[in-house]
Amino acid sequence: MIKVTVIPSEVKTDQHLVVIPGGPGISSLSIRDLDILKRSFHMHYVDFPGTNENPYLGKKSFDELSDLLLDEIKKIDGRVFCLGHSFGGLFAMDMAIQSVCDGIICIATPLSNRSLQGVIKEVPDELLQAKKVWDERPSDETFRAWLATYTPLWFTANYEMRGRKLMVSDPVSAQFYLDNEDDIYRNESLLMAVSKWDKKKILIAGEGDGAFAWEDLRYDAALGNFDFIQLQNASHFVMVDQPLSLAKIIEEAFLKN
Repeated sequence: MIKVTVIPSEVKTDQHLVVIPGGPGISSLSIRDLDILKRSFHMHYVDFPGTNENPYLGKKSFDELSDLLLDEIKKIDGRVFCLGHSFGGLFAMDMAIQSVCDGIICIATPLSNRSLQGVIKEVPDELLQAKKVWDERPSDETFRAWLATYTPLWFTANYEMRGRKLMVSDPVSAQFYLDNEDDIYRNESLLMAVSKWDKKKILIAGEGDGAFAWEDLRYDAALGNFDFIQLQNASHFVMVDQPLSLAKIIEEAFLKN
């Protein structure tokens, strides 16, 4: 149901980082720039049903998927931190609420309906056309093509070409997206619950994120009692644009504790 790929740490440690991709429907291969953190943590990459060669065996609700993730985390012996990118941040928050982790990192995760509205002022023609094709003929192929048109909004100019290659080659699950796209609207209920969680939690936003305004994410962070960190020269996929800076932030936040 949930596939977990473990990358052992390069050092002896009992610190583990569970990494949850965005989407829904995008695989963990889209964020493997986070491998840099194996210098400090054992990395546990999560793939939801249908993604990255993980079989799709039917629709599962957010709560059912969360329970499956919870079972996987309970198998880990040591200190566990959960990192969620975009949509994946909702699962990281739910793991905090269920008290199975020692800290969470949300990257470019909209935590309120205000931030979820996004900042796209002018929708590129290519995106509109790809969305039309996807709506008319949903499949993994048309889903990847649609996602690829978001790359100017998700990656800085220096990494836009690389970002497009990531999206067009990602082993996505269109069915998982179709079955779970409404789960993103669980953000506000999770935000209110996690605001009372008293362990370390940080929300990281790229200054140039074309999907969600960093000002709105900072507003969300305040509501949820998160530490907020803005990264310069970074967009939605912060781990691609600024892997070294991102790794340093995470290590300084959690390794010293």
